[in-house]
Amino acid sequence: MVSDHAKRYVTPVMDQDAACARGEVLEAYRAHIKMFSDILVFVMVFCVFLGGFAFAFFILQLEGCKSYFSAVTTTFNISLGSWDWDSIYEGGLLAILLFIAFVVIGTIMLLNLLVAMMGNTYDKVWEDRLLFFELERAKATLSIQTSLDDDVYDEKHWCPRLYVLEGDTPIEGIQFHRL
Repeated sequence: MVSDHAKRYVTPVMDQDAACARGEVLEAYRAHIKMFSDILVFVMVFCVFLGGFAFAFFILQLEGCKSYFSAVTTTFNISLGSWDWDSIYEGGLLAILLFIAFVVIGTIMLLNLLVAMMGNTYDKVWEDRLLFFELERAKATLSIQTSLDDDVYDEKHWCPRLYVLEGDTPIEGIQFHRL
């Protein structure tokens, strides 16, 4: 007879076991948290990239880049796809080359970097999914065991053999001793 307290914890563990077999472990949250850290790294790289090109546009004194802050906002607008081609064209060949480099590097290389970082994180999470499932199941089991009184637990759940996961063969000779 299982107590109501134990049913609340054991049933989700059994459901997780079935979900793990189907590959539907609740790893999406862990993946999202780790991918958020990837996004933060990407934002830092993008800010350095954006700041460098904004400084280059500020040095060229293009229209809309008369101060460094306006150069940063103009460069950010260029990254979003909004730019004034006439002011870039008036900046000369160097401004055109910097614009092309910014657009090509920003759209192709940086977005590929972001996708690769997130893909790598997802692969790591996928590789560790069973380990984290076992950890969560062990935490739930420990929570159930610590919630029961020691005497009640010893009477209901005492097992004279220890089974291992690798081969499910019992280890004989382990005796139960009350302290």
